[in-house]
Amino acid sequence: MKKQNPRQGEKEIAIQGNEISRSIYACSLPARKIIAMASANVRIEERDLAFDENRTKIPSWVARFSIQDFLAKFGMVDSGENYQLVKDAVRECQDAKITWMRENGGFVSFNWFYISKYNPDTNLVELVFTPDVGNAIYNMRLGYTALDLRLIGNFRSLYAFRYYEIAVSYKGNKGRNGNMRGQWYFEYAVEDLRRTLGVAPGKYTGRMNAFISRVVKMPIDELNRLNFDFSISFEKVVRNRRTVGFRFTCTERAAGVLAAADAPGAAADKAVLRDEGVFFEKYADELQGIFDAMKARVEELNAVERTDFSLMTRAKGELARRHEDEWRCLHPEP
Repeated sequence: MKKQNPRQGEKEIAIQGNEISRSIYACSLPARKIIAMASANVRIEERDLAFDENRTKIPSWVARFSIQDFLAKFGMVDSGENYQLVKDAVRECQDAKITWMRENGGFVSFNWFYISKYNPDTNLVELVFTPDVGNAIYNMRLGYTALDLRLIGNFRSLYAFRYYEIAVSYKGNKGRNGNMRGQWYFEYAVEDLRRTLGVAPGKYTGRMNAFISRVVKMPIDELNRLNFDFSISFEKVVRNRRTVGFRFTCTERAAGVLAAADAPGAAADKAVLRDEGVFFEKYADELQGIFDAMKARVEELNAVERTDFSLMTRAKGELARRHEDEWRCLHPEP
């Protein structure tokens, strides 16, 4: 599937269910790119069961592509080294697992694929998804995430890839559910973030500074350098002087906006922030009232969502809706 982008020409898009984007898995970045390529090329077809003399046919979710096509889609050099990288990644995919966590504390885990093939004569890769995973990707029953393959090809960190696909999976909340216009957010408790990103047990378990630097800040900085569709900022959620989670705010970028602080338009962005400060100061009493009312009804929220930071952000969104005309003056339509 292709989508036109005025800044990047045609995008090659992989579609996958939002629940897959938010799932738990651990693999190398090359293997994850193989999975993305397979998701972009999956189709359903009848196939013969292996080792079955009766030639029984079953529905299968199959993806086929050449190594040359893979390298071209991800903007990689056509070289012997990258051919070997792809073949190794295909082997890794055979054992890669994906886990969905359930609200009751349970989980369900699958292999991504139950068949993987490589033909050296044609350099053709064939991957057959396990039925549940393939069906979720093919039918997009739980909403979908559109992943830009060329952008993914530029990632050097699996964590950057994960933040990207998770952020895109929540994009449907942009400007809704307490979000400002052109913004959306997602939140994770520290342990949930570790599991979701596949951080190895025992890694970065000492001082929080190392975890924040390596697992949060560096991959998000990488994403912001490469992605021209939106940027991500993060805030620590602190309780009793201890970091218990993170809130990630995604902000849509206008065409051509760069991540650097000194990029053209940065001064204008700062001016908007100053104007927003005046807006919230003007309605400080009303904002505090909204915040207090929200804080009195937090039973249904999780530990991260009920923090003062999260509740105040929601309160600001509600205030902006109540004074929509005035707020829109700060954020005119492009």
